[in-house]
Amino acid sequence: MAQRILVFSATYNEAATISTLIAQVRSVLPMADHLIIDDSSPDGTGVIVAECAHSDPRVRLVSRPVKSGLSSAHAAAQRFAQRDGYDWLVTMDADLSHDPAEIPLLLAPLATGADFVIGTRSRGGTLHLRGIRRLLSRTANACARLLLPTGLSEYTNGFRAFSSHSIAVLHDRHLSEAGYAYALEQIEVLHRAGLQLAEVPTVFRDRAGGQSKIPRSQVLITMWVLTRLAVGRWAQRGQRDSLTATPRRATRPASSRATGTRKGEQET
Repeated sequence: MAQRILVFSATYNEAATISTLIAQVRSVLPMADHLIIDDSSPDGTGVIVAECAHSDPRVRLVSRPVKSGLSSAHAAAQRFAQRDGYDWLVTMDADLSHDPAEIPLLLAPLATGADFVIGTRSRGGTLHLRGIRRLLSRTANACARLLLPTGLSEYTNGFRAFSSHSIAVLHDRHLSEAGYAYALEQIEVLHRAGLQLAEVPTVFRDRAGGQSKIPRSQVLITMWVLTRLAVGRWAQRGQRDSLTATPRRATRPASSRATGTRKGEQET
């Protein structure tokens, strides 16, 4: 039986790229649904998505009244996937830094038993960034590999795929981190729950339009969260979460409570 797949992108001022992203996702996965959660972008991103949703019922728009942040958008997408019974969830940026043509690469390990897959920009992958952004990405992942070893080479890329089981684990744990540190906490929670983590080489391009939304304060916050998670792992070494009974190991690359839309959010 075919898996029900939900692709998710969070948007804030992505009018320059969102229609192209939607068209490419629909071309690669015509039977998947594409959820866009938009934080009332002043550049009209939500209007563009609404027009796409009007002509294609597989495009779903959730409009939030204020800018509520990336981590809360991802948490909302997980609730949406769990509520509507999707088997797999794919998350990707809306600025075309992730290539929709590579989504099947992420899904392949899920089909063979993985619970979580991330696109790595290290082991066989490609990182098309320069200067300080490239340095920050490389440094953050190197620190994560050192402080939170899981067998993965990539921790910060938002190009990810989740099984319904991993979504349930994340939901039950009520992740606490906000901002970009949320991505680190996701991996640590799934690792400590004993789920099978995998990665595949992917290409990360510099954004095709708009401006980067990573505030400088996130660098310090991310390093603090890395340290806190590492201390927490050390303090609980030898223990496993009770969320799963079968520990699994990370896989290297090859070449339940559900809630609906929250108050103030409008779904199209």
